Amino acid sequence: MATVTTPPSDTEATLTPESILAALESEDVAIIVDICRTAHPGDIGAAFEQLDHDHQETVLHALPMEVLTELADYLPAAVIERRVRSLSVDDRREVLTSMSDDELVDLLQEAPKDQLPHYIALLPEEKRETSHDLLQFPETTAGGRMTTAIGEIRASMTVREALAFLAESHEETEILSRIYVVDEEGRLLGKTRLRDLAFSRRSILVEKIMDADKISINAMADQEEAVQMIARYDLVALPVVDSEFHLLGVITHDDAMEILEEEHTEDMELASGIGGDPGDFAYLQTPVMTHLRRRFFWVLGLAFLALFSGYVMHHYGDVLKANFVLALYLPMVVAA
Repeated sequence: MATVTTPPSDTEATLTPESILAALESEDVAIIVDICRTAHPGDIGAAFEQLDHDHQETVLHALPMEVLTELADYLPAAVIERRVRSLSVDDRREVLTSMSDDELVDLLQEAPKDQLPHYIALLPEEKRETSHDLLQFPETTAGGRMTTAIGEIRASMTVREALAFLAESHEETEILSRIYVVDEEGRLLGKTRLRDLAFSRRSILVEKIMDADKISINAMADQEEAVQMIARYDLVALPVVDSEFHLLGVITHDDAMEILEEEHTEDMELASGIGGDPGDFAYLQTPVMTHLRRRFFWVLGLAFLALFSGYVMHHYGDVLKANFVLALYLPMVVAA
């Protein structure tokens, strides 16, 4: 998903995360719709993830279609998929078509196997082909997280030809800050900037002004490796290539931030013994019974250990009375 650089309006600037969250929790449809139309979609998405499951459902069902399509790229893919499943065929098509390629693929990866063909059939031909291509890659690989809506030109083009080509395709392109240069077979040769094209002689070849920087990542590499490379080389976007170096797409800086947040959350949940399967709700939105099921055997085991510890201490009660200093070690025994 491309980074949004539009400055906030005066109304957006006065809204705080707390006021947005309070509006979403109000359960008043008019207030919810108004705040979703007024606030920046990114702020709505951040507040939405703090809601419990019931409030999320209330918000989703309160949103008219034009607002839902604007927010679809900013809400969790699993949540949007659940809402899309309940829509009419025409409304499903509208939401799916409005989504960016990488967010759409995230949604398709969350879809039940029996729903996936129906979703893909609703897409325009170009989006359908792109989705098929991206779904070939596992969700946690670079290929599974990339976007294909990029500026791509051939090294053999003149600057005039390159600018004309980009002008024709700019509406389908999310990233124009970096233009990637390929050969006749689509292999990555380097990159250039739009301003370099704009201020160069129109007759010069693109290969003469491009930066022959081929830093890239294989589509099957782990997404964490992509994040590390973006940080290491300070990249706006990281090209994703296949084994023969054909350019497939890019992972943007904001996608890398999403990956980093997901990986951090997953690591924390696994360390705490509360991690679930990929695609589960965030911790605060997970139903209580799900938490109970995940913890039940741990709690049961700890309960038996506590009973055993209590029995041992009771059995040696006389020793503790005679040597009260030993009682100072009880917290360590209990903790162990």
